[in-house]
Amino acid sequence: MSQPHPTQIFMSNPKLLLAALTLDEKIKLLGGTMVRSSQARDGDVFGIERVGMPPLKFADGPVGVHWWTQASTCYPALICLAATMDAEQARAYGSALGDDCRAVGIHVLLAPGVNLYRSPLCGRNFEYLGEDPELSGQLAAAYIRGIQSRGVAATVKHFAANNQEYDRHGISSDVDERTLREVYLRPFERAVKEGGSACLMTAYGLLNGQHCSENSWLTDQILRGEWGFDGWVISDWTSVHSTVQTLNSGLDLEMPWGRFLNPAAVHAALASGLVSAAKLDEKILNRLQLMARFGWLNPQHRQLDPAIPSQNPASEAVALDVARRGMVLLKNDSACLPARPGSVRRIAVLGHHAQTSVLCGGGSSYTRPYSSVTLADALAQVYGPEVQLDLHACVAPWRGEAVFSASAFFTPDGQPGLAARYFEGDRFDGAPATATDDRLDFLLGESRPPAIKGGALFSAIWNGEIVIEEGGGTDFYMDTEDGYLDACLDGEPLFTSHRGPCRRTLELAPGRHAVEIRFRQTQKGYVKFRFGYEPAINARIDCEAGLTAAAQADLVIVAAGFVSQTEGESHDRDFEMDARLVRMIEDAAAVSSRIVVALYIGGAVQTVPWLDKVQAALCLWYPGQNGTLAAAEIIAGLTNPSGKLPFTWEKQLEDRGASACYQDADGDRRVSYDDGIFIGHRHFDRHGIEPRFPFGHGLSYTTFAYENLRIDSPAADGSATLRFDIRNTGKFNGTESAMIFVAAESSVPRPVREFKASATATLAPGERQTLAVTLPPRAFAFWHPDKKMWVIEPGEYTILVGPSAKELPLQAKLTLRGRTLS
Repeated sequence: MSQPHPTQIFMSNPKLLLAALTLDEKIKLLGGTMVRSSQARDGDVFGIERVGMPPLKFADGPVGVHWWTQASTCYPALICLAATMDAEQARAYGSALGDDCRAVGIHVLLAPGVNLYRSPLCGRNFEYLGEDPELSGQLAAAYIRGIQSRGVAATVKHFAANNQEYDRHGISSDVDERTLREVYLRPFERAVKEGGSACLMTAYGLLNGQHCSENSWLTDQILRGEWGFDGWVISDWTSVHSTVQTLNSGLDLEMPWGRFLNPAAVHAALASGLVSAAKLDEKILNRLQLMARFGWLNPQHRQLDPAIPSQNPASEAVALDVARRGMVLLKNDSACLPARPGSVRRIAVLGHHAQTSVLCGGGSSYTRPYSSVTLADALAQVYGPEVQLDLHACVAPWRGEAVFSASAFFTPDGQPGLAARYFEGDRFDGAPATATDDRLDFLLGESRPPAIKGGALFSAIWNGEIVIEEGGGTDFYMDTEDGYLDACLDGEPLFTSHRGPCRRTLELAPGRHAVEIRFRQTQKGYVKFRFGYEPAINARIDCEAGLTAAAQADLVIVAAGFVSQTEGESHDRDFEMDARLVRMIEDAAAVSSRIVVALYIGGAVQTVPWLDKVQAALCLWYPGQNGTLAAAEIIAGLTNPSGKLPFTWEKQLEDRGASACYQDADGDRRVSYDDGIFIGHRHFDRHGIEPRFPFGHGLSYTTFAYENLRIDSPAADGSATLRFDIRNTGKFNGTESAMIFVAAESSVPRPVREFKASATATLAPGERQTLAVTLPPRAFAFWHPDKKMWVIEPGEYTILVGPSAKELPLQAKLTLRGRTLS
């Protein structure tokens, strides 16, 4: 008789499998497989072949699978999904993405991110679901249910309060408990309790002075104790900083390899008695139970499903539908749009973004598709050959890669290159190693400076000269990761303690100019430091021809915004768009009275002075591989826009509550969340500040009426069901997302009104639909800082319903008895 496969014995009882593992095998399971080299596979965790336990494949990210495959479906950014305000749309997105995972055999998807939009400066806002904790939690839970319905484990991240990319490894987010509970933990709570997220990823930074990867209050008391999470807790890449503290916290897996949770360190911790064997067993059992839950311990299971095509038409259709639903028409004066086929004969399309596939923001979410559609291609497809399209790039928004590799430098004694001094540590002291570097274009692990030894933190100084051949402006580019770069030109600051990509233009006299560049590494990891220059004229391509075409066109579309190099992971971005893009918009508006601006952005930008000079503005977000078709359909009137802003768009950066407490102004690497619970629209309401566009703003080609709000008596569990009608009073089919808010008088400061839910209806002209929404008890509660529990105070609550935070035509009262919640 044949013996059963080892895993057949264990697959229904993970505790038996745990007992069968040796101590060394258990320790092996605490870290990922990646060896620190540029050739390593970055997204795998060990299995134990002896007992039939398979390895697992991880993959980023929230908008598509881009590990273990050369290409995959590239979906619109999650900020676009948030703008649909539709949980069913989120579930469909997750389900399609889960299929894409199964098509290449992925077990664990590192998504979704639910860190909140505190400031438009955060370089990773496009990966998240907006500024409101309830909206983010509602959509994340649905997205997770979709992914996991396909047998793929979702990973909600980054736990917790990782709301900026600026110095993300070193900044402590200092947040009081009430603010954490009501705001920054709330999306994670909904993702765990309602979405059933199988995995959770801890954040890079610190929370109240303690690294999130070793914060037991977060992972043991809150996550596992209060929320009942029974899944797998993994670290973000290179975010573990200790052995003993991490082992004694709720973290189960260090990624991408066991830098601190390695055999020597773990054996020492166990031998010292500072960590118990039982604690180690808890961590391994969490993984084994997860594997049992998804059937991965079954020897017959195959995570790669050959029936699902890797280039999946069904997934591509979902990606397009999300873009159709999520794009936001910000402005539409004088019925500029729709510009129906037949009503225009010539369209001028200006901007680099229209002729290039700007799919995603940058960083770990960037996904390479099998194919993509530019906005120019989409317009040609929608309008057909009867309409003449004049295409002009006008401005290149980022030329850094070409500049870094081509810049010429000379040492102080006139030889090619820069005189370099490399120092051990990050303080520019001690005896340096010297070298001559041809240029500054280093990506550590790819083109490593020979003078840098080992993996220690380092600092470096380069001195030399550049030669300006002629006047007319010079563009300086820099880009760093895991460190700060300072640059001086002729003794004057050019870039100061900067990180991430940046460009600056200066008018310089022809001749030689002295440069000094300093780089200080702040974090072990994927370090880059790049610096270069070129004539500013190189970024202007065919501006005059573009303006001539604009003056002759019936409609002008100007595509502008950020690109993956300027908005992405590991760095924050500017509130202002590139000045040359703003000038392109203004120049076009000076020669045409029918301007549509198509914005590629992950969050708000400064709209002064260009917005008042154009007739229409459409927010494409980052539209994914085929979302430009949705934009073309909206412009042509084939699709009615229905997206709504999932954040408040300020007039000035200073209008936002977090503006004074977002970055580390005093350099102590701590940011105090002094705005407390008054994030986003709550701050604008509290202080009576008029935003550029309110939370929930989004125009349509039709109109809707809100009618007949009524509220059922509270149920025994304290929940309340409300019903209301939406009627399409216009001439177009349309989709409307209603927003539900709750207002209450209270013994503690509370927002003027709090968003609690959304509900969506798709209606033909004249059609009416009744929507029902049940608000759970938590919709009326707040975290009492003294009682340390959720409290519903007795009294009268107001329910408000409408299309946006500033337009709530339906109101009704509800009286509740006081109670506390577990």
